[in-house]
Amino acid sequence: MHSLKRKYLEHRHAINDGIVLGASAICTFVYAIYFEMAELFFEFSRKHEEWELDDIVLSFLLIFSFYLMIFAIRRWKDTRLLLKKAYTDSLTEVYNRRKCTKTLLLEVTIAKKFNRTLSIIAIDIDHFKKINDVFGHAAGDHVLKTLSGLVKNEIRGADTLFRIGGEEFLIISTETDLSGATRLAERLRSLIEKYPFGKIGGVTASFGVAEYESGDNTDTLFQRADKNLYEAKETGRNRVVC
Repeated sequence: MHSLKRKYLEHRHAINDGIVLGASAICTFVYAIYFEMAELFFEFSRKHEEWELDDIVLSFLLIFSFYLMIFAIRRWKDTRLLLKKAYTDSLTEVYNRRKCTKTLLLEVTIAKKFNRTLSIIAIDIDHFKKINDVFGHAAGDHVLKTLSGLVKNEIRGADTLFRIGGEEFLIISTETDLSGATRLAERLRSLIEKYPFGKIGGVTASFGVAEYESGDNTDTLFQRADKNLYEAKETGRNRVVC
């Protein structure tokens, strides 16, 4: 219920800001056309007599519209910043689980409607609890940030990385079939395995890959990737199962 209320307020604020910004732009445009602003300002610069009442009213309307537009732009920027914070993991600075849920629903809907390929890759850092226990939580945070940076730099611009749990990540790979997603997962697995993580030494990760199939929804697709990830963990870790 709290999540639904938050979403409702976010959408309502965004709509209100859009209305204010649109109204400000329309008012400014109408004033400029109706009162022939360019010509009027030119005339003001040439004459030195005192302004009449209509000049004062016009000036007030212009100033009011200007500040109204500035206010609307600032509100729009503030709203975007709040939404970014709401959908971003504060530690790794990749998208969080809330954003993953929304994005996966959208991509599954597109895949279903337009018969497009879609794959997801579930990632879990191997023995992460041991890293925290032996080296401390600061070292664990370093692994999370470093690994997410490695993955984010390796995937395509059309792919999206999310942190969906403590040491769990998910990649949504659009227009990618199972073989393509498996190759990407294997490339990421090798990259992580070879990367030096300082005093921690070697770090590995396990991967579960699944492709959208006809009749899938977000739950069935995710469960299939999670099942493959579990198999990768159970059969030795540091491997890709699809």
